[in-house]
Amino acid sequence: MPNLKFERWFQNQKKINKINTKIINLSELDKWNSNTVAISHDSKKFFKVVGLKVISNFFKKNWDQPIIVQNELGVLGIIKNNKNKKYSK
Repeated sequence: MPNLKFERWFQNQKKINKINTKIINLSELDKWNSNTVAISHDSKKFFKVVGLKVISNFFKKNWDQPIIVQNELGVLGIIKNNKNKKYSK
């Protein structure tokens, strides 16, 4: 069951808050660092992206993948456009 109060608030926020984004190189990010271990912020706050090697007996498959690590309270998300099924950049 949808939360109508939240839905009205969220729709209003979409109308009054405009955001423009542009893809830039990781090296251009202010106060963010990338190296062979992680992508992280100078403050050590926010989240970081690290690599993970999974060794499993699950269908006898092993794999590598990036993961998002967040050590403090917060909301992380990946935004996908429902109309064109593409992820936000």
